[in-house]
Amino acid sequence: MQITSYDCKERIREGLQKLVDIYRRFGTMVFSSEGDGMSHILWSWGLEKQQQSLSRRLKDFNPDTIAADSLRRVEQKFADFIAVAASSAEPDWNTPIAQNPLFGVDFSEISVPIIRALSGLETMRITASHPNRGAVRDFPDNAALEYTMDLNGKNIIPVENQYIPSPFKGLITSLSEHQTLMADAIAQQDGRLFADALEAYPMNKFSADRVPFFYRMFEIFSDLPPALQQAKTYIQW
Repeated sequence: MQITSYDCKERIREGLQKLVDIYRRFGTMVFSSEGDGMSHILWSWGLEKQQQSLSRRLKDFNPDTIAADSLRRVEQKFADFIAVAASSAEPDWNTPIAQNPLFGVDFSEISVPIIRALSGLETMRITASHPNRGAVRDFPDNAALEYTMDLNGKNIIPVENQYIPSPFKGLITSLSEHQTLMADAIAQQDGRLFADALEAYPMNKFSADRVPFFYRMFEIFSDLPPALQQAKTYIQW
C-alpha cells in the first residue's frame, strides 16, 4: 500500500515510513502513526525530530510579541467567519481544508464517523484509551490501555484475542502503569500516587537527571492542584 501524502507534514510521512519499517521487522504494528507513540519506540529518532522542529520555531520566536500575535490570529479567524456568515453566498464546501480552513472538506476529521457510531447509526472500529476490563490479556482490569474496539451507541465492544507482542510488552506495560497511576492520582488527589506515576514513565526511568527535570516541570505548571504539588516531596529520594 502506498503511504498517503494527503495534507501530511514531513514528520507524519516519516512516522508512517517508520511504522512500515516496524511492521516489516516484527510483523506487527502496536502504535498508531501519532508522533508521540512512534517516539516511544524510536526514542532517539523522536528526540532528534523534536529538536529540529524546536530549533526552526525558535529562530522566529519573540517572547515579547508571541501573545499579541496569537490573539491577532484568533481574532482574524473570527473576523473571517463573521464575514462569510454575513454573506448571502454559499460557502465553498469542496475545497480541501488546507486551502479553506473554515468550510473546506476534511477527509481526516475522525469525529464525524465517531459521532455517527455513538449515535447508533453505524458501527465503527477505533483504537482508543479505556480501562482494560479483560480486553487485552495479561493486564489488570483497571489498567488504562489503548486497544482496538467497536463503537455502536453506548456499547464499547473490544476486539477479541488482543495481546501485546514481544519485544514491545515491557514498554507498553510501563506506559499503561504510568497512565493508570496518573488517573488514580488525579481522581484521588494523591500527591504520592502522582509521584509514583512520574517515576513509572519509561523514558529515562529512575535516571539521575529526572529529579531536576521534574522540579522544573512543577515550576512551569505551578497551577497544579495543591494536593498534586505534594508529589515534590517524594521525587527526591
